[in-house]
Amino acid sequence: MRTLPALLLALLTPLVAPLVAHAGEQVVSEDWYAVYVNDTKAGHAHMRVLERVDETAATPTRAWISTTELQIQLSRAGSALLLETGSRVEEDASGAVRSFRSSQKMSASAVVSVGRVEDGEIHLESQGLPMVMAYPEGALGPYTVDLRLREGGFEDGTVTRALAFSESRPATASTMVFKIGPLESRQVITRRLRLHRCDVSNSGSSARRTTMWLDASGRMHETESEVPGVGTLRMVRTSEKLALSVTSPAEIFSSSFVEPNRGIPSPRRTKRVVLRLSRSDGSAFDAAVIEGVGQSVAIQKDGSLHVTIAIPTSPERDQQIEPPVGDASLLRYLAPAPYLEIDDAAVVALARKAVTAQTDGAVAAAAGIEALVRTHVNDKSLDVGFATAAEVARTREGDCSEHAVLCAAVARAAGLPSRVVMGLVYVPGMSAPGVGPRGAFSYHMWSEVLVAADVWKPIDAAIGGYDATHLALSRSDLATSSPVADLILPVLEVIRDLEIEVLEVE
Repeated sequence: MRTLPALLLALLTPLVAPLVAHAGEQVVSEDWYAVYVNDTKAGHAHMRVLERVDETAATPTRAWISTTELQIQLSRAGSALLLETGSRVEEDASGAVRSFRSSQKMSASAVVSVGRVEDGEIHLESQGLPMVMAYPEGALGPYTVDLRLREGGFEDGTVTRALAFSESRPATASTMVFKIGPLESRQVITRRLRLHRCDVSNSGSSARRTTMWLDASGRMHETESEVPGVGTLRMVRTSEKLALSVTSPAEIFSSSFVEPNRGIPSPRRTKRVVLRLSRSDGSAFDAAVIEGVGQSVAIQKDGSLHVTIAIPTSPERDQQIEPPVGDASLLRYLAPAPYLEIDDAAVVALARKAVTAQTDGAVAAAAGIEALVRTHVNDKSLDVGFATAAEVARTREGDCSEHAVLCAAVARAAGLPSRVVMGLVYVPGMSAPGVGPRGAFSYHMWSEVLVAADVWKPIDAAIGGYDATHLALSRSDLATSSPVADLILPVLEVIRDLEIEVLEVE
């Protein structure tokens, strides 16, 4: 349970790699920022722009390299967690990206992705797994996007648009809109400055609101975002010394809770619920909620959604079959992925232990995997953000995301197609810090295993079994170029200003 660290990285991504200038690169600009999460100084950011000129060619060429390093300390019910992300993006004089690198570290190991662009294609390698995808047409690197903003000027009412490349989601470009507002007086650490307000919208981010404050040259001195389920994230330009000064973990555990209108008795034994999802401001519910595997959605006349969740029926014993793995559409659910190292020795050993020659069919195999992973991960720790399956198999620690990825990897290693699900689950009243007497719905992650043709069985090793209080909001095979972001962003769209009413319980 509680996947907030991954949520923050999906929004902020980008580096953990050393930010050193390579030979022939000159530093053009360098900025340090203090990072605040809900008014707590929780970390720092370091951003640089480098220029490289290649004069060996017949016609000298220029390239721009943007690097970002971010560190944030978080606390989840008193468990401290250090998050580190970073990126390096190289673009040519036209703004087209040539190469990039991104790194995310939410546990003991960093997940690193390296890409290059050739002939309109991105050649990406993430955790040793190669991928090829089309470069998003017209996408500009970060230096050129910033250049477009500065060229547009800072007169009140000016609007600048740009199609931006994202190293954390390289297959999809984001439409960014910058709207310049009036000059404002801002207290930036110890200085009071007159800065241009700039409101930013980004199709690739679920931040509710982002505002930057820029000087006359376009340099950012402050930025503030409202992040659904987290609160306010603010970065303030300062000196390197102050940016790296003492930080305190920002408590985010209770910020993700959505309190319903009433509690759900015996939630772990619940077979069916009907929930009403609405926006707190009374507007129509504008986010998509997925269906399938026992979940259905009905749009109401008032713009709200009624979501019915029922535990799906498993095949009868004599109908249990091995999944039709010859179906080409299922191959992606059987393959290794950046967070699912299904050929890792520790993962394979768990698969052989969970599914033996005596295991009676796929349904029993899924149940065996759920039970084994629950006992194997014996340190139910909130100190881990989003580890890979191989890491979890060895450390035996983590929360819901670690249980989910390990279940999915063990299933695939045993020959069963699998995927992960992210959404919300009901937490009983007064059962955790910040949870009131009516309980709360909180971020959660679990797994699904294909047990028969078109029949997916949900399993949840983190809480010891699946029940009907699991509200599914996104599903993934974790094989995309940006698996964490693709899994989490749909959840952020739903959680924004979310109200939940419990209409029926069985």
